[in-house]
Amino acid sequence: MAPELGPGMFRRPPAGWLPGHAFAAEHRARNWPDGAAHTENIRQSVELEAVWEIRLDGREAYRFHDVGRSAPLWCSDSGILHAKRWYKVRLKPSHGLMSDVPIPVHVNPHNREDIWVDWDAGYDAHVRAWELKDRIDLEKARRASVPEHVVHRVMNPFAGRLKAGEEVLVDEAIAVDRAIAAAQAERDRPRVEAQMAAMGFAPVGSDEQAEYRRRREEMERVSREGRPATATVVSNEPTGRTLANIPVIALILDISDGGPVRRLVYEHVWGPRHAKRFKPGKQVDIHVDRADPNVITPV
Repeated sequence: MAPELGPGMFRRPPAGWLPGHAFAAEHRARNWPDGAAHTENIRQSVELEAVWEIRLDGREAYRFHDVGRSAPLWCSDSGILHAKRWYKVRLKPSHGLMSDVPIPVHVNPHNREDIWVDWDAGYDAHVRAWELKDRIDLEKARRASVPEHVVHRVMNPFAGRLKAGEEVLVDEAIAVDRAIAAAQAERDRPRVEAQMAAMGFAPVGSDEQAEYRRRREEMERVSREGRPATATVVSNEPTGRTLANIPVIALILDISDGGPVRRLVYEHVWGPRHAKRFKPGKQVDIHVDRADPNVITPV
């Protein structure tokens, strides 16, 4: 591993090799197996299997499968706080090898699958990417909810605030998360439909289920974007109706959101167990839609 770490004594790329960048499109880092040939580095490195995408100036990018490469410990996403060298510790979180971070390499002109990796420069690039990820994740947590933001802040107290121009990256990350969740939900749809049918619930494609999903999306939006307020529970009574076979419970609430106290009926469709939290006389936290004060959601 040592000759491949980066510039320094005995750490020069082979003469005549072509400079470029590599992206670990797919990768897995694991501990060396017992009896591995790299016994002198067994505690100082990991065994890396990767599909490298190589980009050289003026040439078409290509990929190849690389197995058994010795790589620094920081390439592993084991959660241990590895730094540039195996004997150092990084105080801030590290996230392992990232597929979208370019690593400087040199390519053998006679064998394009023979590459020399500048791991030191790759580490420096990953530090910047890790810290950006931490800032984005912290902002995503802040936008999601107060408890989630607190947890992120406790788990990663070194994460800084967003820098100028990074707000758009947060929006993009949230959009990607939603797209992944939607794709996963679509893959799970047949299984969910079968389970719901077996339990006697309305089919996923029914009008009632569509209305339930609309209310769920509205609740998530108001929880994320609404202004905090409090409400006092006046009554908690079943209506006798159901929505997608879930009992609809009428919560009569006195809303205190900065103006005169006003009374509002909220249709609770999140299940009787959750509704038991709203006992008459109890004060509860809510969020109020900024565009329509009659749209609220309990916290």
